[in-house]
Amino acid sequence: MTEYTPLPEEILTGHFKYTQLKRVGDVAIYQQKNRAHGATRYEVIRIRKQEEKTIEKDGTVINLEAKELYPYAEQWGIYAWTTFKARTAAEVFNAIRFFDTLSKKEQKRYQNSTGTFINTEVLGFYTGIKKRYQNDLKRFSSP
Repeated sequence: MTEYTPLPEEILTGHFKYTQLKRVGDVAIYQQKNRAHGATRYEVIRIRKQEEKTIEKDGTVINLEAKELYPYAEQWGIYAWTTFKARTAAEVFNAIRFFDTLSKKEQKRYQNSTGTFINTEVLGFYTGIKKRYQNDLKRFSSP
């Protein structure tokens, strides 16, 4: 089994500080705080994995380690969602965790032909699933 270098619990970028608030398996909530003026948002992500590999770029051989990855900008709406409230982030987190417990057949009801959510706004997905599976969803909710 491959050992992946885990995502850090704190990530600093040019303008933002990301702090992991919660993680279960490959689903996590990060608080995004603007380092200049303190504005806060929350990102719910499905952690991606990069296998160990060797690539060649401009004649240079580069060895890439097996590691966990934060989703790229192009993957937003598929593997990552941004919310303005912690409570909404928790609901999205719970919806994704619950979605993962459904059978493949049940999951297809909420996906399009490419495997992404029909409504990439997860809250629409969450609302629909919450109505259908109200009692089961309670066991995944945060206290």
